Amino acid sequence: MYLTFLVLSSLTLVSARPSSNAVWAADSAIARGQGNGLTSSETPTVSYEHGEFQTGLRRLYDLTGNQTYFNYIVEGVGKFVDNNGNVGGDYSFDAFSLDPIRTGPTFLYLYNQTGSAKYRTAADIFRRQLDEHPRTAQGQFWHKLMYPNQGWLDGIYMGELFYAQYTAMFEPTNQTAWDDITSQFKLMLNNTLQNATAPNTTGLLYHGYDFSHVASWASADRGHSPE
Repeated sequence: MYLTFLVLSSLTLVSARPSSNAVWAADSAIARGQGNGLTSSETPTVSYEHGEFQTGLRRLYDLTGNQTYFNYIVEGVGKFVDNNGNVGGDYSFDAFSLDPIRTGPTFLYLYNQTGSAKYRTAADIFRRQLDEHPRTAQGQFWHKLMYPNQGWLDGIYMGELFYAQYTAMFEPTNQTAWDDITSQFKLMLNNTLQNATAPNTTGLLYHGYDFSHVASWASADRGHSPE
């Protein structure tokens, strides 16, 4: 009897297991209300973590056609983008932070999927932020206004992914934009790549750098971080 119970229990677990770990993880996160456009205090937030999760859900939706994933993205973005395309929640244009722009590719995706003008408007706001975003003397985007002259690796996938996708969709012949995007990658590489002569060299990139060399952690040569 005990053996029969074990076998039946095992069969139940196997049958309940999703088709992939990606599906399992997504369904679990959705069940817990993660990445839904709200903070733990239930206030709207424009969060790079949520932007990352939305990217995963987009890919799962494209692969599986499961409407639940698409609807979750729409509902999440709806927490901070209103019907006129204004980006609300905790987003501040004047804070000039690259972090919230990680949600920008979701705006582009939803505009492509639905044709709704509000998503184009929201994307335009982020694109305008990049036009006005402060830069180092070399031209690298500051990661945030509160961290003057600091370029972080995070900024590449926060800002440049959106920058490139927006350009490809709406300004494909804008060579100035393409050159700027390329420059962002090159500047980050040149300022953060570990030198071959560095102790315990790995050939990887440091997390970021302070072009002004003011930060307490800035190295003497290029102002890069210790790790």
